[in-house]
Amino acid sequence: MYQSSGGRPGAFKASWSWRKHFFRRHRLSFRRRTREGQSTSLDGELKASEFSKEVRQKIQELGVSVVYNADQTEYVPTTTLSARGQKTVWVKCGASDGPKREPFLVFKTHPSKKIATAHENTVLRHGFGRKLWSEVEGLQMGVQIYGNSAGWWNSDLSIEFLYVQFGRRTNMHEPILLLWDDFSGHWRQDVVIFARLINVELMKVPPGYTYACQSADVTWNKLLKDAIRKRAAGVSVPFKMAPPVRRDVVAWISSAWGLLEKRTITAGFFKAKLPPRYTSPMSIQRLLAPHAAAPLEHSVVVRLRQHNIPADGISAALDIMIDDPTNDGSSVEGEDQGCIGDDERDESDLGEASRQE
Repeated sequence: MYQSSGGRPGAFKASWSWRKHFFRRHRLSFRRRTREGQSTSLDGELKASEFSKEVRQKIQELGVSVVYNADQTEYVPTTTLSARGQKTVWVKCGASDGPKREPFLVFKTHPSKKIATAHENTVLRHGFGRKLWSEVEGLQMGVQIYGNSAGWWNSDLSIEFLYVQFGRRTNMHEPILLLWDDFSGHWRQDVVIFARLINVELMKVPPGYTYACQSADVTWNKLLKDAIRKRAAGVSVPFKMAPPVRRDVVAWISSAWGLLEKRTITAGFFKAKLPPRYTSPMSIQRLLAPHAAAPLEHSVVVRLRQHNIPADGISAALDIMIDDPTNDGSSVEGEDQGCIGDDERDESDLGEASRQE
C-alpha cells in the first residue's frame, strides 16, 4: 500500500505490534493456499465410484477376497490446554468382511540421549525407557503401544505396523490388499519394499477424498471418538486441570474399539463403495444353485472314458501288491497287469470261438 501511494521503497518501517493493530483495525489478514480439500459432495461421489472400480480391478488381479483399510487419527491431548501440534495418535485397521485388528497407540516420550540406549529402547521396548516400559508393557491388552519423540506416525511405525498385522500370518503365499491414505510415512521406499517382501499390496486412497473413499473416515472415526468421549466424561472424579494418565487413555480406546460392531466395519466399506467381500461368478452360481450338478466335462466318469479303461477289465486279484512275497518284480516296467485292453479281449474271444468250431 505504501509503495502504491508513491513512497520510496525501504523508507517506511513498522513494528510487529503496529502491523497487528493495523490489520485488526482494517479487518485484514494474511492468506495462503489451504491444504484442505475444496471438493464438493458430488465430486466425492464421483471419485468414490472411480476408486471403487480401481479396487475391484486390483482384487481380480491379485485374486484376493478381503480388503483391509488402516487409518491414523489424533485424540486425547497431553494437557488440558495444549499447544498446537501436540497430539496422541492411534491407528486402527479393519477388514472388509468385519474382523478388526489390534489398534496401535503412539504416545510422546523423550528418547535417551545415548545412541546405544535409544536404539535398544526402540528395538526391545517400543521406544520407551526401562522404567516407563515396565508400566506400558502391562497395558498392552488388545492394543499395541509405541512411543517416539514427536508422538506422531512415521515410516518406522508403518513398517512395524505391517509386520505386526500381516508379517506373521500363516498364509504368507496369499496376497493382502491394504488401503491407506497418501501420508508421507506410508509411501517411503523402505515401507513399500517391506510390504512387497511380506506379500502386501499397498493402494493409495485418492488425496483429498478420504471422507468419501476411505471406510475409516466414512463410518469408524465418529463412532469411536463418541464412545471415547462418553468414557472420559463418565469418570466420577473431581475435576482437575491435568491430562488423563496413560492407563485411562488405553482403557478408553481399547474399550471403544472392542465395542465397535462388525456391521459398522462392513458399513464403512459399503458407504465408500468398496466391495466388502469379493465373490467370483462361479461362487455366485453355486450360491444361487447349491444343488446343481457339476458340468459333464469335469465328471470322473468322463475322464476315465477318455483313457479307455473298461470297468469290467479291472480285477483286484490281478493287482500287484508291494507287500506280496510272491512278487519277484519280473513284470515289465510300464505294463499294467491288472487291466486288459479292448483289443486283447476281442482277440482272446475270437481264439476261443475258433477252437470250439
